[in-house]
Amino acid sequence: MTEEKTAFDIIKETYSIETLREIEEYNQGGSAGIAKEHSFHSQTVPFFDQFEDEICEYISDIMGREHLEEIWCNNPCNLIGYKNDSVGCFIDLVATAVIEEEED
Repeated sequence: MTEEKTAFDIIKETYSIETLREIEEYNQGGSAGIAKEHSFHSQTVPFFDQFEDEICEYISDIMGREHLEEIWCNNPCNLIGYKNDSVGCFIDLVATAVIEEEED
C-alpha cells in the first residue's frame, strides 16, 4: 500500500531549496508570487480543498487559531480568497520550516 503525500511533502518537493529560501525571505503571505505552482486561484483552491485539514491545522499549530480567523476576516464573503490566502500562508510556513531544517 502506498502512502499518500501530505501537503507539506508536496510543497517541499515542488519547489527547489532556492525558491523556498526566496519565499521565506519575502514571507508576505501568498508567497509573494514566487510559488509559481500555487499562484492562481485555479491552483490554490483545489490544493486547499484536498488538504484543508492539514493546512488549517498547520497554520493553527504555528501561528494560532486566531491567524486563520484573521485570514477569514480579511476575505469577507470571499471563500476563494480565504482558501487562496490560507494556501499562501501555509507555503510561507513550510518554506520557513524547510529552511530551518536545512540549516540545522
